Amino acid sequence: GALPAAAALATPPRMAFAAEDLTTAQVDNGRWAFDYPSDWEVIKKPLKTHFQELEVKSPTIKKCTVGIAVDPIKLASLEKFGDPTFVAERVVNVERNKNGVREVKLLDAANAPRDGLSYYTMEYEVDSERGYYHYLAKLTVANGFLYVLTAKVKDGSWEEGRPAVQKILDTMQVTVSA
Repeated sequence: GALPAAAALATPPRMAFAAEDLTTAQVDNGRWAFDYPSDWEVIKKPLKTHFQELEVKSPTIKKCTVGIAVDPIKLASLEKFGDPTFVAERVVNVERNKNGVREVKLLDAANAPRDGLSYYTMEYEVDSERGYYHYLAKLTVANGFLYVLTAKVKDGSWEEGRPAVQKILDTMQVTVSA
């Protein structure tokens, strides 16, 4: 269930960030992983809302976080639910129905397959009482679980934050169990 503090282990980077130090966030069974800059901090959430979850934040880019949520699902694949645009519209509708949300705009949805899995990517913006935020998300289904890696960046930090969070999302890796 819960991710032990030791779940984020330092390993050599699988994908090149600049020449900066990277930390690999991964669950102890090795089913998922993503790399993030070593100076980013793991956020301790007071309440666990997913089967597995981990969130990191930038110490220098204001209001810039990336987090993974893993939950059991009955679907065998994302395609069984719909194409990338259909799935992204469902995500955007969930955002629209949250308290204090004024407007949500879906900007992009695509499929970026890798290692035999479909990875749906999406970009959307949310205007709410808590501010204007840009989101990038990458999701896949494998091993009976839905894996969602989401980046959230406040509007004023988007220009600086986008390249960093895009690199993190690009390192997301889910291993299909044998």
